[in-house]
Amino acid sequence: MRKLLVVIVLAIGTFSYGQENKTEEKEKPLVEFESESVTIDPDLKLNTYSGNVNLKTDLLTIKNAKRIIYDEITKQIIATGYIEFSIDGEIRFSGKGKMKRLRYTLGESVAYIE
Repeated sequence: MRKLLVVIVLAIGTFSYGQENKTEEKEKPLVEFESESVTIDPDLKLNTYSGNVNLKTDLLTIKNAKRIIYDEITKQIIATGYIEFSIDGEIRFSGKGKMKRLRYTLGESVAYIE
C-alpha cells in the first residue's frame, strides 16, 4: 500500500511540472514604401509600387526606382529601374548602370542583382 501511495504522489508531481508552450510573436521586419502610385492585388498578395519608389528595410535601401513589386507571401522584393541602393549601409550603388533588376527577400542578408 505504501509503494502504491509513493507511485501516485510521484506521478502527480511529474504531471504538475509539465512544460508550458509559449508562443513568442516574431517581430515583423521593417519595410517602408514611398511611391507615386500603388496597385494591390489581394488575391495574389502582390503590391506593385510605381514612380520614384523609395524602399527601406532593416538591411536594404532603394531610392528612385521605377517600379518595385512586393510579394506578401514569399516576402520577396523585386526592384527595376533603380538609381541608387545600399545594403546594410555598406555596399552602395549610385548612377546609371547596366543592372536591370534587384531581388531581395525580407529577413535574408543577400540581395541579387541581375
